[in-house]
Amino acid sequence: MFPSTSVHDRVVDIVAKQFSLARDKVDMDQPFWGHYGADSLDMVELIMDVVDEFELDIPAEEAEKIKTPADLVLVVNNGGKYPAHLPEESDEQMSA
Repeated sequence: MFPSTSVHDRVVDIVAKQFSLARDKVDMDQPFWGHYGADSLDMVELIMDVVDEFELDIPAEEAEKIKTPADLVLVVNNGGKYPAHLPEESDEQMSA
């Protein structure tokens, strides 16, 4: 569908379409459940659209971890799985 665009751009397109938004209104860090007003059916449809677009499998237990559009990008870039370890600040950085 969007062969020459990045994963990020394709996810933005899917989210914008699902929630009837302009592309520039998609905030990658806002939660689907609150900011976008998503319900469980919206989330199922969104995940199905992503699965179809990127031709990958997102198991239900992985889909449940997706809270934001940024999470969707992470999952797509990780082959349908939520990354086990996300970058976190080290204890040294936090105490500085």
